[in-house]
Amino acid sequence: MKRTILSVLALSFIWISSWGIAMATPLTLAVWPMTYNPKISSEQELLAAENNLYENLVLSGKYNILDRSKLKAIVAEQLVQSVNEADNLADICKTINANKIVFSRLSRSTSGGFTINLKIVDVASGRVEYSKEITAGNYSAATLGKFAAAEIIMKYPLLGQVVDKSGNYYTIDIGTDQGIKEGDRIFVSRKNPIPGDNGDPLFEKQIRIGTIKITSANEKTALAELSSLETAAIGVATGDDISPEPIPFKKPIILTVPSLGTVKAGKLILNDNIQQKYLTGSNNNGPAYHDGKLDLDAREIKAGHVYFFYPTPYNQLADYILEGEFSFQQPLNEYHSTLTISFRSNGNYEKQNAYELFINNNGRYSVDLALNGQIFPLVPTQNSYNLLRGNGPNKFKLVIVGSHVDIYINDKFLTGFIDERYDKGSLGFMTFKGSHTQIKNVEIREISAN
Repeated sequence: MKRTILSVLALSFIWISSWGIAMATPLTLAVWPMTYNPKISSEQELLAAENNLYENLVLSGKYNILDRSKLKAIVAEQLVQSVNEADNLADICKTINANKIVFSRLSRSTSGGFTINLKIVDVASGRVEYSKEITAGNYSAATLGKFAAAEIIMKYPLLGQVVDKSGNYYTIDIGTDQGIKEGDRIFVSRKNPIPGDNGDPLFEKQIRIGTIKITSANEKTALAELSSLETAAIGVATGDDISPEPIPFKKPIILTVPSLGTVKAGKLILNDNIQQKYLTGSNNNGPAYHDGKLDLDAREIKAGHVYFFYPTPYNQLADYILEGEFSFQQPLNEYHSTLTISFRSNGNYEKQNAYELFINNNGRYSVDLALNGQIFPLVPTQNSYNLLRGNGPNKFKLVIVGSHVDIYINDKFLTGFIDERYDKGSLGFMTFKGSHTQIKNVEIREISAN
């Protein structure tokens, strides 16, 4: 009893004293006014793309974004044509109170769609440290602005520090203002300086320590408990770096053989035999349920998807086995019928953060990571003989445990991957415009402890 009281007092002290410590300063970004060629793009398109880039960075909660009105005053003093010239960047950087400057230019691609050329300059060095050309089919300029924000969010994670500890409990200096909430997984890493011949640090390497789990959070800080250690001999310490995103980043691993072959199904969580009608669709043509099946009918929509996501309590699924059946129906005109299974999904449809398995009636599939609605391919689109072409029935099975995912079609291993970005979320089904697909006999099971 005495030990319990002392532990509670210690944790209370951490929580209260954390208000007196210096909080982490998020990365400050200056989003420079987007440029364009008025001969091939309109000012309205430019503003739509620029606003979406700016607003999505603000809404991410990960950065301090320099007010655009301050930038306009700086732009008025600079030659606009110089902002993308490397030899002028150093002088411009000196006038900006930010860590990074985001430059962008809207143009048209050779296929007629929009392109945004993104460039990020480090203020301290004046060097361009990241650049990318972003092109995405026939999406609008506004949507491409959102995709550009996703590229930045992927590149620059939210960072904080462990600022205090008591046993296996820790205070961190990010909180609800940055989107942190109870139950979130937080990665912990530590800087490991590599000395040169003279003893001075030659290189600084980040090493993974482990993960902690948020137990409570307020605006500026959060309390967490130890979840796992990467190396048993190393514990989490004050001053360690933390992030809700994987740090240091580990590239996804694509699997050609199952990694979860010994995992067995446990307790049935959901038996969706279509009778209870759990799902309500968005944009669907006609009723969601038809002839004992979930009916995803996108033949009447002009853009985007018909989509269905399971409600609470199935919106925070972590480790489970998903099984079901699907059949492609006759699509509209020249379109293919498709099915996208979205899992560990967070955010609404427009700002999807999820893993997605895409399949079409021509025997093709892909696996993608969606971030802020932007698609980052894990397994590129390719053919599979596992899939029955046409409108024949197919079975799917996903085994999801930790960072490992195995995917089966018609009881044969299709592909798998190892990736750390998403550890829980909702589950849903989508089909693209012009498509018509039906699903039945969906089951979700826990992972067996035996």
